[in-house]
Amino acid sequence: VGNEKYKANASYADMIESDVKEIKVLDTVSHSDAEAVLERYELADGAITVTASTSDGKILRKIIVGKESTTGSQTYVKLDSSKDILLVSGSLKDVFGKSVDELRSKEVFRFDNKEISKVSVEGDTGKWSVEAKDLSAESIEWNVSGISEKLDDSKITTWVNSLPILNVESWGNTDKVPDTKPTTVKITKSDKTVEVSIYPVQDGENTQYFATSSETPYTFTLSKYMAEKFIKNPADLK
Repeated sequence: VGNEKYKANASYADMIESDVKEIKVLDTVSHSDAEAVLERYELADGAITVTASTSDGKILRKIIVGKESTTGSQTYVKLDSSKDILLVSGSLKDVFGKSVDELRSKEVFRFDNKEISKVSVEGDTGKWSVEAKDLSAESIEWNVSGISEKLDDSKITTWVNSLPILNVESWGNTDKVPDTKPTTVKITKSDKTVEVSIYPVQDGENTQYFATSSETPYTFTLSKYMAEKFIKNPADLK
C-alpha cells in the first residue's frame, strides 16, 4: 500500500480487487456527462478515481466514484471512457475511499506457537526466561531461569501460546521511541529469534504502549491487552 509499499490488510485488498473486477449495473441514470450532471452525482473534480492496470501500465478499467444513493448500498459511477452515468450495486466510496493507514495491515507477525522453544523477558521484573524441555511432549515442561519461585507449567504454556500473534493499535509516524526503559521479549522459534520491545508511557491516568519489533522497521503502539500479554509478571505464572 502507498509509496512505501506497506503490507496491506488482506481482506480490504481482496474487497478492492473484487469490486474492480465485478461491477453490477442496476440502471443508467443519464447518457450525458455535462458538468451540471456530473456535479449532481458528485462525479466532478474531487471524485474518487480508481484505475486498475497491469504491471506494465496497461489500463484495464477506470472507475469514477460518485455519491451513494439514499439507501447507501448503491453508488453512482462513470466507467472507462463512457459518458453514461450508472447506478451500481455496493457502497463503493467505503471500499475505495480508505486511506493508506486504513488499508495498511496491522499485523507485525504471526506464526505457529508449536515452533516456540524459549521465551526470555527483560524489564521491570528483572531478567528471566522459560525454555521447553521437549517440544514434542504432549504436556510441555519448562526450564525456568532467573526466578527462584516455582512456576506452573500449564500457565507457562498458555502464556507462550498467546505470543505468536502481534497486531498494532496504530503505526507510528516516526522511528523515535520514548526515552524510557523498555520491557524486551525474545521469542526463540525454529528458524530465528523474534524480538519485541515495549515502552510504557504514562499519560495522565492512562498508559500508552509504544513498541518496536525485529519483524518491522516501523514503530507502533499497542492496546493495553496486547502490551500486557508481553509484559508478563512471573508472579502470574506461579
